[in-house]
Amino acid sequence: MYGVEGKKFQRQYKNKISDYKSWKHKAHAQEWLIYPENISQTLSIDEVALSGGELYTVVTSKKAKGKKGCLVAIVKETRSETVIEQLLKIDRRLRLNVKEITLDMAGSMKRIAKRCFPNAKRTVDRATRLRGPAGNPRQTPVAGPRAGKQRDIECEEK
Repeated sequence: MYGVEGKKFQRQYKNKISDYKSWKHKAHAQEWLIYPENISQTLSIDEVALSGGELYTVVTSKKAKGKKGCLVAIVKETRSETVIEQLLKIDRRLRLNVKEITLDMAGSMKRIAKRCFPNAKRTVDRATRLRGPAGNPRQTPVAGPRAGKQRDIECEEK
């Protein structure tokens, strides 16, 4: 918008135009947000570093393909106990309806998926498998006609 100072517009939008002051999630929005209406049968869970190196756990719906309605939950924490506490606020019937959840190899992600989405098949994210568990590239080259076309694999229980 020509002639409008950006910071002033941002302040006016937040304080006057939007309903931010009366937003029902405002009290806990700094710590967690949950959108149960976005849950689908296929989900992804991952930890993400946002501003300042803070780690968040993000649950997204694969059905939305990264567009509007993909965010199911975001929690300002990666400890499984904290994330589980927030995800259990989603109605049990919705959580039991999840058929598959894609996650990385972190033990905390596996605990979260197992506890919150017990009926879901847990699938390891292919990028994690290619990097290896410590984030290091694997030493063994992938060869053959399907190289570069690996599929996600199901987690095995031990």
